[in-house]
Amino acid sequence: MLGEKIGEMSGQINSQRVLSNVGGGPKMETSFQANGSLLGTNVRETGTYWTVVRPDGTLYGEGQGVTITRTGKWPRGQATASAR
Repeated sequence: MLGEKIGEMSGQINSQRVLSNVGGGPKMETSFQANGSLLGTNVRETGTYWTVVRPDGTLYGEGQGVTITRTGKWPRGQATASAR
């Protein structure tokens, strides 16, 4: 159902670096690992995403990651997000 909590993750940032962004503000890349649950299944997630601040002050980012279950299944994920 829309708005229903489907999981919870807790983890740490492994690395961050600033990337060049011709004609724009700083572009920050972040890599992370986290453990938690997704739809009642214990999972470990590893991913990398980048984010930039747009001229209007909003954030935009894209990322990719892998979520691995205890049984070794690993669907690949990709996300795009905007925030104020």
